[in-house]
Amino acid sequence: DLDDQDPDGTRFDMGAYYYHQNFGCIDPTAINYDPDAEINDGSCYHDVVTDIDGNEYQAVRIGEQLWMKENLKVTHYRNGHPIYTGYNNSEWANVQDGAYAVYGDDPSNAEIYGNLYNGYAVDDSRSIAPEGWHVPSDYEIKELEMYLGMSQEEADEEGNSRGTNEGSKLAGMDDLWIDGALQDDGDFEASGFNLLPAGFRTIYGDYANIGDSGYLWSTTEHNDDHAFYRFLHYNSSKVNRVHDSILAGFSVRCVKSPYSGPTWHVSVDGSDENDGSEENPFATIQAGIDASSDGDTVLVQAGTYVETINYNGKNIVVQGEDRETTIIDGNESGIVVTFESGETSSAKLNGLTIKNGTASYGG
Repeated sequence: DLDDQDPDGTRFDMGAYYYHQNFGCIDPTAINYDPDAEINDGSCYHDVVTDIDGNEYQAVRIGEQLWMKENLKVTHYRNGHPIYTGYNNSEWANVQDGAYAVYGDDPSNAEIYGNLYNGYAVDDSRSIAPEGWHVPSDYEIKELEMYLGMSQEEADEEGNSRGTNEGSKLAGMDDLWIDGALQDDGDFEASGFNLLPAGFRTIYGDYANIGDSGYLWSTTEHNDDHAFYRFLHYNSSKVNRVHDSILAGFSVRCVKSPYSGPTWHVSVDGSDENDGSEENPFATIQAGIDASSDGDTVLVQAGTYVETINYNGKNIVVQGEDRETTIIDGNESGIVVTFESGETSSAKLNGLTIKNGTASYGG
């Protein structure tokens, strides 16, 4: 008898308890973090970013941004051209082109800390960032800092009195830092960003401050030959916002660029909160149309989409995966597909079946 085996009903209470638990990813730095999850189901993952040299970097989502959580160590621009290196002190001080250095000219430092790039490399149109990523602007770093707790007023300040402990939240790998207020803060490493004390190369070519401070370039100019950057110091939990000559060599972190087409992806398994990329498709065809520009393509995966769509004057192609299996269901709501805002003959609807409604033109 089951009741004899469980006289106080504990087994049934436990069953009810576990039934009501929410399983999912509970790591807030993971790409698929679920704020409603209570028990980790082992599904957490972090994006992997690959540069043109084949180096791989882990990434972390912080707020609405996706950041590399490792310093850049690429040695070529995105088009394959080499980034110049190997300069002695006097050469570094006089270079007027993109360049990088490895702290102390010791290759082992590149593996841990990445490379130190001058401002010319950061601003080069050939781009040192991986495809789909970019070196952040000053504004984008402010967005990161404000998500971690700074006010807008604090973020806009220059100097070393900004915020409270956002520097500690951004830093990581305490064994690399000199002991001090930065790592003594209870929120050290909290964001998963893992900024490292990589030091820097001065405008005169000397190396300084490894283990002491970490520096990150932005792409935002202060004037013709200075740009904004951030640095953390081992004895402060705050983030310094200052500017320096673009001859200096600092670390680089990249942030993922917003998806911008020209092919917008739609799937019944997608979400209109996504960016419309192949990896993160929209859920509705109209979301793809709204995101598109003239000349773009909205690529619709097989499935049934219960909606009506309006091209809104855009000369785009809405292309279904297969006419038999890619269906727009108007749900008896009248016109399903609308062309009435000056679209030309280049606005097309291909490879879809329309049912339970009508098309205003060309459907």
